[in-house]
Amino acid sequence: MPLRRRDRTTRQLRRELNYAMPIRMSTRGRTNAMAAHFALPPHCIARDRCEIYLRRARSCKEPLIITGYSSRNHKCVNALIKLATTVKGLRLLDTGGCDTCFPANHPGWLGMRFGADLAIETTDLILIVDCDVPWIPTRCRPQKSARIFRVDIDPLKQLMPLFYVPAVQKCIAYSCTAINQVASYIKSSPELTDVVSSNIFADRWSLLQKHSEKIASLDAQCVSGPNNTISAAYLCKKLKYLAPEDTFWVVEAATNTFAVADQIRATRLGQWINCGGGGLGWSSGVALSVKLAVDAIANVADVKKRKMVVQIVGDGTFHFSVPSSVYWISDRYDIPIVTIVLNNEGGILSLEKGDLFALCT
Repeated sequence: MPLRRRDRTTRQLRRELNYAMPIRMSTRGRTNAMAAHFALPPHCIARDRCEIYLRRARSCKEPLIITGYSSRNHKCVNALIKLATTVKGLRLLDTGGCDTCFPANHPGWLGMRFGADLAIETTDLILIVDCDVPWIPTRCRPQKSARIFRVDIDPLKQLMPLFYVPAVQKCIAYSCTAINQVASYIKSSPELTDVVSSNIFADRWSLLQKHSEKIASLDAQCVSGPNNTISAAYLCKKLKYLAPEDTFWVVEAATNTFAVADQIRATRLGQWINCGGGGLGWSSGVALSVKLAVDAIANVADVKKRKMVVQIVGDGTFHFSVPSSVYWISDRYDIPIVTIVLNNEGGILSLEKGDLFALCT
């Protein structure tokens, strides 16, 4: 009597597994199982390297940290906040824009820029952490007297031809481990603790209170354009005001990225999601994935409230994402997302302000 298809398939699978996993080799006897492999421990920096950096930081006037993708480890964001609060006057510039590397509500926040920023030209001490392109020399470069330190898992960037940063110290280390080391070393040294508590550092902290002036200048850019058109900055400011604080922002704004980042001002871990590489049109699929993930987490935690996911995308990259498929999937599987399409010149469709509020509501 012939076997049923399911039984035949089961027997075939069992036979193939027995062939693939024999307990005895043809030339060797039975051997003991191999020991489990463990991940390598995080790399740290040498103690003397901490001393060199802190000695420089103690005498500098405008210390700066440049990062690009340190927020891949969310613990590193908390470590940077801790260090920037301990060493008053320390500022942080994000040159990657892939994630929330530093909260926008901290006085040391300088925002996100690619390749050029005034802070790079005026600083006298730079710590580069997990960053491939801290600046573009044809657009911006530090002073010749500035001292540069670099911490990265691959500080030499061996697979990048012609890559070079004139750093006085280059350390192979995990960024989170290294930043925590520096902060712990300060607390363990009575001398350094007294230094960071001195009036000099208090004055630096007072200078950082210009953070409110920076926010005010960014808010001043949020005005409607000619013929009552809505600029990207104006729209994003209203979106930030109307959306819940825990909203996830998936951004592929192309030429409007800076305007969007300046107005969204992400403060929560993982709240800002961008892509530093190629692949135009990635944001639509990622927005669906983020919504699936946050809903799954809410289901596990038995939380009824669902977090919002907002996609901000340029019109060209929007078409690259094959929107017909994206929104069919969104409707078919009940994955709601909000999509904002910007044009490449900094505005959207000529909506009246009243229509904008009605649309957002």
